[in-house]
Amino acid sequence: MPTPLPFSAVAVLDPALVFSFPRQPQFDRQMQSELKTWLANARKNHADACYARVYTMSLATSMELLEFLSEEIPLLVPACFFPTSITSIAFHHRSAEKELLPPGPYLQGISCHGLDDLLEAEKRGFDYAFLSPVFSTATHPDHPPLGTEGLQEAAAAVKIPVIALGGVTQENAVACLAADAKGWAAIRAFMR
Repeated sequence: MPTPLPFSAVAVLDPALVFSFPRQPQFDRQMQSELKTWLANARKNHADACYARVYTMSLATSMELLEFLSEEIPLLVPACFFPTSITSIAFHHRSAEKELLPPGPYLQGISCHGLDDLLEAEKRGFDYAFLSPVFSTATHPDHPPLGTEGLQEAAAAVKIPVIALGGVTQENAVACLAADAKGWAAIRAFMR
């Protein structure tokens, strides 16, 4: 039986939705202020971890932002930043990044978009997987949602913990957990 995850409600930080100038070359006062507001909302909505999708930001800005977050909330760091001295509970891989990092005192997760991806993630040895989209989402209108039945079917097919993502809200997260997801992640649900 897999070890329980140290998180169950992951606030996904999307720089384009949080920052007025998401591609700014430095982590300045305005960006810090906007990040603090976002973090306060995430905590108010019971986030117990954060995954920062900082792929489009400069390396220096990304590193400063990740360092700031690591001091405030348990952090899932994008795997492309390995190795790093930033404190994290996990390194999270995008769906195309299928190779595991060297073993360490951290979890490794991956984003999946269906049962085949989940089965492959388990086979490769990932510790957990985000599965999306569970519900319709404005950011990926061309991907048909799995629904809670598809989520439950996928979660039952693997032993690794599955985290529901995609259109998940505070209200429908309960249905995801009832469908055997071990947690949920969202962008907009933690922003209000």
